[in-house]
Amino acid sequence: MKRNMSIGLAAVAALALVSWSWVVPAWGDEGDKEHHPEMRKAFHHLQQVKHELEAAKHNYGGHREKALTDAQKAMDEVLAALEGEGWKGPHHLAPGDDEPGPGEYKHHGEMHRALHHLQQAKRELEHSSRHYHGHRAEAVKHVERAIKHVKEGLASVE
Repeated sequence: MKRNMSIGLAAVAALALVSWSWVVPAWGDEGDKEHHPEMRKAFHHLQQVKHELEAAKHNYGGHREKALTDAQKAMDEVLAALEGEGWKGPHHLAPGDDEPGPGEYKHHGEMHRALHHLQQAKRELEHSSRHYHGHRAEAVKHVERAIKHVKEGLASVE
């Protein structure tokens, strides 16, 4: 009787294992849309920051370049976090609905839009409930430094 019970339990366990192996790959096949949404949004905002800072016409006392460097470091950290979780891209994401239009700022629009996206990236990073092996915290530090440089750059011309 015990032997039949053991065989029965083994059969149930084997069936569960086979069923589980069919379920797990299906999670990966859903695409990355549902996985790590805050990190993906932060990555998108950081891409926008890079675009805006590269488009800025002035150097803002060297602060634009420093902000660009920190934004790139933050992007690298976010990308490392996502890739560490198996994310394979795309490395460019669709824009969000909360982006300010190009005519919203009278002067220094690129810097103001970069600041907006940095603040959004920081918000998304802080809302993520995962630590991503320290990459999220490092990304936040770089974003905070980039925010500081953009503000100092704007203060140098206003």
